Amino acid sequence: MKKFFCFFCFIMIQLKSQTIEDLRKLFPFAELNKALSVVEKLALTKEYENNPEYWFYRGNIFLKIHSGINRELSQIYPKALEEAYNSYLKVLEYDRKNEYKKQTIDALQSISHQFNYEGSYLFNKGFYCEALKYFENGIYINSLPEILKVDTIMYYNAAISSEKCGDIYKAISYYEKLYNWKFEPIHIYLELAKLYFKVEKKENGLNLLKQGIKEFPQRNFYFYSELINYYLFEGNYNLVMLYTEEALKNFPDTASLYFIKGSILESEKKFEEAIECYKKCLEKKPYFKDAIFNLSAIYYNKGITLYSKAKTKSDLNKAIYFLEESEKLLVNYLSIEENDETVLKMLKNIYVVTKKDENLNNINEILKKYGYE
Repeated sequence: MKKFFCFFCFIMIQLKSQTIEDLRKLFPFAELNKALSVVEKLALTKEYENNPEYWFYRGNIFLKIHSGINRELSQIYPKALEEAYNSYLKVLEYDRKNEYKKQTIDALQSISHQFNYEGSYLFNKGFYCEALKYFENGIYINSLPEILKVDTIMYYNAAISSEKCGDIYKAISYYEKLYNWKFEPIHIYLELAKLYFKVEKKENGLNLLKQGIKEFPQRNFYFYSELINYYLFEGNYNLVMLYTEEALKNFPDTASLYFIKGSILESEKKFEEAIECYKKCLEKKPYFKDAIFNLSAIYYNKGITLYSKAKTKSDLNKAIYFLEESEKLLVNYLSIEENDETVLKMLKNIYVVTKKDENLNNINEILKKYGYE
């Protein structure tokens, strides 16, 4: 028992041999290994648990390790930046006399920038939840009473990281702050509206989009687009038409708006008006695939119907006219989607009716080639 007691005493003596004075002598820690060893031994005694000087030096050591000045230690302590951050927070907690306050605040401000950099790196690598922790640490530093700084970029990074991480409500809280600060308002309005829809705050989302239309009359296309898509998904075609026509007044050269309007008119069996809209769409964007198909289908259906009911030469000529108009569009469509089975079979039927035997043979070969027969 006596030997055990003596051995224990020996350990205590060894531990006590390391003091803050040893850290002062080593400062500014050119010999990081020695400084780190002292810090680790002091931590074992628990004597310096509430000592701001100890935590200040510890923060300096880990900040230096993070800088990469010692590659071996940087590999051993990949979380050195967080260790420095937590150490400096301890300084603020225990430094009643404010002896290290200014230096600590300066260090924390530097760390805040590094958190943003490290968070961005992790985000680009796809580690969204880890990135969020870095951004939030940076935000916390900037919120300290001694700093009180708002870094909107960091809040934005935290917002998109939260969203990617699956924490939609947290993302909304960050976007709402950015909304209040008028940070990139068009983009924030749109992103926030989409998130409101995800959490069933539909009125919030709709109001935000409508607000965007009023506030940015020269740049409100995206707000109209989101409203139209929302009401399309809801099946409210009256409001789809309302906002599509409103948008066309401001953006008359937008092919997609004519296509949407044409689709609704077609669903209401207003075929002549739908045809005009699809034509307008193709004037603005000649290779708008869906408009090509829809317009060709209207002509095709007209032609087939007239052909099946034709009693006079005039009726037959009308049927062939519409089928040939459809043919032009379908051939154009195949230049975009060359293997489309539906289009190929529509063309086959047209060639049967119009008696274009050579074209019919070609289409049959293509159908056979792709196994569509």
